[in-house]
Amino acid sequence: MSNPNPAKTLALFVPKKSAQGAHRLLIQHSALDHLYKIRHEGGDVVFPVLPSLEKKVRALKLGALREAALEKAAHRPLSLQELLAPYLSEQEMARLVGSFDLVGDIAVLEIPDALAHQQERIARAVLELYPHVKVAAKKTEGTGGPYRIRPVEVIAGEKRTRTVCKESGCEFEVDLNEVYFTPRFCTERLRIAGQAKADENILVLFAGVAPYAIIIEKKTNPKAQPAKIVCIELNPHAIALAKKNVLLNKCRRIEIIEGDVKAVLVQSRFCGWADRILMPHPSDSLSFLPSALRAAKDGCVIHLYAFTPTEAGEADVLARAGQISKKEGCALALLSWREVRPYSPTLTQVVLDLKVKKNRA
Repeated sequence: MSNPNPAKTLALFVPKKSAQGAHRLLIQHSALDHLYKIRHEGGDVVFPVLPSLEKKVRALKLGALREAALEKAAHRPLSLQELLAPYLSEQEMARLVGSFDLVGDIAVLEIPDALAHQQERIARAVLELYPHVKVAAKKTEGTGGPYRIRPVEVIAGEKRTRTVCKESGCEFEVDLNEVYFTPRFCTERLRIAGQAKADENILVLFAGVAPYAIIIEKKTNPKAQPAKIVCIELNPHAIALAKKNVLLNKCRRIEIIEGDVKAVLVQSRFCGWADRILMPHPSDSLSFLPSALRAAKDGCVIHLYAFTPTEAGEADVLARAGQISKKEGCALALLSWREVRPYSPTLTQVVLDLKVKKNRA
């Protein structure tokens, strides 16, 4: 079925007598945009051209380049591989990463260095294949910096990194270049919400835009609603969005605090306050464990996220946490643990659910 609604794109206008040769050259230089139909206009044939290759096409001197309204191609490919097969070599296809993270209407792609010259074609193919995706971006580096942000670069689609992500009946406004957010933890967030008990005081450390807190309030059993949920976050951009998200989801039990976890938890109000503590900072959570233990009640449950050597499982993290808790005059009992995700060939992210036993003098 054809698409009767044309869209503006860069096009090459070539006289009909030269169209066959021009077509061949455009294919040879991987410059033809397969997402749009070729059409005739007057005495010209109009070819859709990839905007990123405009200079190369101009150098070929095949005709006039200008914007034109063209219909999108009728065929709906079933996969990214099918859509890109005419344009990528076998070696390039082998390096193509077909999966991606979807945050709201933003697709976050992984583009290997060997495919950098094809990144716009890949991004535009994703937009064609998935009409609900409005922005195609790529990871530019790993998670890092004081706010643990994984920056992205927009390749195709709308020029923005802000979106609204829907998860478990809740909505979260995020900006991928200002805050850390991953949709991969949706199951984990529901798991924690399912453990919350009535009238608990809950601390969410490194809270980001407040997805854990909001899902806990909105998805817990009405008979097991927490008394209060306090979110602590250092990133001011995340704080602003967390406050918006609390209002967006009509939450009433959540308090947002901007500041360093260690500095905030020295406040007397938090000494022995928490019934449940979430620590979703896998790269550095253990260094914050002493602060969390001081904020914990006797019997508090701590959800501790950490990276561990893959072959070690939970034992390595449990041993290190046990040493820290002993220095703080506490003991930790392992209630359960699970692998959250493989992080690298040698590292795995795990979560340990720990029960705090405070030694009485």
